[in-house]
Amino acid sequence: MMNKAGYDIGFDVGGSHIAGALFSGEKELMRLQTPYPKNEPDKASGIIAQMIEALADAIPEAAEDKLSLLNVVGIAVPGSISRDKRTVLNAYNLGFKNHPLPELIERKLNSRVRVLMANDADAAAWAEYMRGSLKGYANSVLITLGTGVGGGIILNGSLFTGGMGNGVELGHFIMNMAAGEKCSCGVRGCFESCCSATALIREGVRSLSSAPNGMIAALSHGDAANINAKLVIDCARAGDPAAKAIFTEYAHALGCGIASLINIIDPERIAIGGGVSGAGEFLLKPVREYVKQMSFYDNFASIVKATLGNDAGLVGAALLHKTMH
Repeated sequence: MMNKAGYDIGFDVGGSHIAGALFSGEKELMRLQTPYPKNEPDKASGIIAQMIEALADAIPEAAEDKLSLLNVVGIAVPGSISRDKRTVLNAYNLGFKNHPLPELIERKLNSRVRVLMANDADAAAWAEYMRGSLKGYANSVLITLGTGVGGGIILNGSLFTGGMGNGVELGHFIMNMAAGEKCSCGVRGCFESCCSATALIREGVRSLSSAPNGMIAALSHGDAANINAKLVIDCARAGDPAAKAIFTEYAHALGCGIASLINIIDPERIAIGGGVSGAGEFLLKPVREYVKQMSFYDNFASIVKATLGNDAGLVGAALLHKTMH
């Protein structure tokens, strides 16, 4: 049975750092962050256990064992999770394969707290549904546009993690297998290969050859290492022809992907997160127009910017116990 004290701890475990926070309801009481042990991933469970105890000590209530005041601890990880949510099947950035992370943490804390786990994109979608841009929309989607493309789906007010328990890989439905770019997964034409920040960077680098006198070339000093998604977007916003062409194609591809999702599951709202979403209405306005052209329905989902930003995974992890019906 869940404790009613209202204290939750969430962790966002990434390839560069581990972030953890203590919450009382919607109020964050304390946050800790430490580097991820890249060369010794087996140490991660011990580090997280120590952080849990440190965060629990910040609970402003007297108790012999403050861990007893927690509901549960939630952990968001960037990888595939087993159906029972107890094993990280693959998380290449963390060095995990068939790794029972929750169980290892519970053992180190002598089973005084229950640890739940989710894919980081699923946790972010749950956070946006519970406290962010998807709140009140029981059938909704979060799409994150970063180095890759990820996201999560809320169906009938519950986090959907697949009928077979494999999760949801929004970045890997096929947009253009015949002529598409090769994706990081090895398949050509994935949504991710068209609509990630990496896709914008790739096309920005190509413009160094196709538009050597363009703004991207000038601001990057002709060095591909200086090109990022924000630079390409800023140049498009400034009216540079090459950058505008790249950005227009990007928005069109994103519109295609979103229209496909709308035609398949007919959500009420779609939120766009990740670094590229920082373009705001400069991106969302043309995307909505492309979706309008391609949606099967006249009345379709609203498309908005996600609101929780980089905290979404952390917040969603802390709320994972609320996915248990």
